[in-house]
Amino acid sequence: YVIRESDVEVSWRTISETDNYGFEIERRRSQYSVVGSRYANPESPIENPEWVKIGFVEGHGTTLIPQSYTYLDRSVAFGKYHYRIKQIDLDGKSESFPEMEVTVGTTLGEIVLAQNYPNPFNPSTVVEYVVPTSGFATLKVYNLLGQEVAALFQGEAQAERIYQATFDASKQPSGLYFYTLRSSGKTETKRMLLLK
Repeated sequence: YVIRESDVEVSWRTISETDNYGFEIERRRSQYSVVGSRYANPESPIENPEWVKIGFVEGHGTTLIPQSYTYLDRSVAFGKYHYRIKQIDLDGKSESFPEMEVTVGTTLGEIVLAQNYPNPFNPSTVVEYVVPTSGFATLKVYNLLGQEVAALFQGEAQAERIYQATFDASKQPSGLYFYTLRSSGKTETKRMLLLK
C-alpha cells in the first residue's frame, strides 16, 4: 500500500517456513491509454510491462514460528503499478504469489497532471493525468504565444483513472510549450521543452 505520496510498502506474513532462502520483490508498471476516444493509441505502451526485480528480503530458513516481512519501495514515479513476491528456497526453487495493484501519486478528488516524459523531448512525449470527477475534460498544448497547437484529449473522462496521451511535435519548431488539463472547473498547467 502507499504510505506517502510516492512510497509503497509491501508487507506479508508466513505461518511457517521450510528451507526459505528469501523473497524477491518484483514490480511492473501497468499499461494504459486513453480509452473510448479517437485519441486512443492502445498499440503505444508507456514502458516495458515486464516484471523487474527491485529488492530482496532474507528469509528465516526453517521455522515453525510465524514471521512478518516488509519492503519499502521509495520515490516511485506517478502511475499504476503491480507488485508481487517470489519466495525462493535454499535449493533455488521458487514460487510467485498473487500480485497486488497500487496507484501512486493521486489524491482522491484532486486533478493530477504529471510532468511529461521524456522532457526535453524530440519528436514526441507522453503526458499522464487524472481527473477528479467523471465528465468532460480537455488536455491541450499551447505555444509561447498562447496559441493552441494540439488537442491531446477532448471528451468524457472517468474519475480517478490514470490516462495517458502522446504529443507528437514532429511538425512543431523547437521551443517551450505549455500543456493544460481542464476538468470539473479545475485547471492545471505544466511546461515542456522540444529540442530538435
